[in-house]
Amino acid sequence: MRIMNGTLEEQFQKLWDYRTELLKRNPNSTVEIDIEPGAVGVFRRMYICLGGLKHGFKLGCRKFIGLDGCHLKSAYKGQLLCAVGLDGNNCMFPIAYAVVEAEKLDSWRWFVAYLVQDFDIGLGDGWSFISDRQKGLLNVVQEMLPMAEHRYCVRHLHNNFKGKYGGRSLKDKLWACARASNIEAFQVAMTNIKEENEGAWKWLTEVPFHHWTRSHFKTESRCDLLLNNMCESFNRCILGAREQGVLLMLEMIREYLMRRLQTKRDEMVSWEDKKFTPKIYKIIEKNKKLSGSCYSTYAGYDEFEVTTFTGSKYAVHLGNRTCGCMRWDLCGIPCQHVISCLNRMGYSVEDYVDKVYTTANYKKAYSGIIYPMNGHNLWEKSGLVMKPPTVERQPGRPKKRRRPEMPDLVEKEIEGVKTLSKKTQLTVR
Repeated sequence: MRIMNGTLEEQFQKLWDYRTELLKRNPNSTVEIDIEPGAVGVFRRMYICLGGLKHGFKLGCRKFIGLDGCHLKSAYKGQLLCAVGLDGNNCMFPIAYAVVEAEKLDSWRWFVAYLVQDFDIGLGDGWSFISDRQKGLLNVVQEMLPMAEHRYCVRHLHNNFKGKYGGRSLKDKLWACARASNIEAFQVAMTNIKEENEGAWKWLTEVPFHHWTRSHFKTESRCDLLLNNMCESFNRCILGAREQGVLLMLEMIREYLMRRLQTKRDEMVSWEDKKFTPKIYKIIEKNKKLSGSCYSTYAGYDEFEVTTFTGSKYAVHLGNRTCGCMRWDLCGIPCQHVISCLNRMGYSVEDYVDKVYTTANYKKAYSGIIYPMNGHNLWEKSGLVMKPPTVERQPGRPKKRRRPEMPDLVEKEIEGVKTLSKKTQLTVR
């Protein structure tokens, strides 16, 4: 491996040559290297946004980006920051990544600055971001993107919540609050939490609602995601690369992204005659089945009143593409109430699905290409010096596995006192 890829130190020395080759082979890419201040040629950070991904995101993806960081496991440690979008099939679309010394305020500010520049984000008007509640990232988004919507991943929110208020009942009620698509349903769900545990209710009221519940989300991004699964998926796909030296890791990531673009184009052949992507048709079919329990009354001028079998009523306006439940407004896919109205009028459901989900839009997203590269023996030599960062080795054997999260406590109610089994106590310890 040392003969093929070089030592860890040699890989750092080749980063300037790698940057030159990347920019030469992939036009319209952004590759930036930051040097440690006060030191001569000592590596600090590296940002990469490949032209094929930049081109595809601008043409075929929504203004919705997930931000996350993950640990690198080589001898020089560090972290990999990533920005991941969503394609028209609701799958991840990686757009940029960076190697940094640590996940902190200064490194996130550096990463987001290049991201804003590459994708013309400005102050974030009309854009939505989702991340965990990492303090440095929260401050950066508030400072650099004051007009953007910033969502918190509800899974990470619950991890913080269950440290004080555990149990399956409160977990289900928290998720009911997050999934509520309109303010009235959200208020009912919050009341249920308050009746069970007022402390848990106060904890949730201190987190601004527009960060974590669908009832308070903006509708411009056409996305109702509550989880940052797209970043988690990307981090999982590059798990093997994160154990390698910096140059080999960056090459493994580039090769994975290059293969992925072509794989998506190959998959498209089997359903390119369809108007929308496969996952969207599954959602439409599910809502069609649910529409059987709805009865719509036409009021005129594209307005309807829809009554469900539970007695709930929702106002629908086909012209404005709005529904009282707010699900159509949020994601752009007709809900069961809207489909009930469309069936009554004999209209096609496909005519009322947002264009971001069309196959034509999906093709645009994957129309770019990440060009192949020559081996390092054919790279143009820059002559610049690059030294590895200074890292203090931690005692003990380096950990490879991720530390598991604290499990949801299996609680037993005995005369009003909560106790834990010995097995669960050992697991928590």
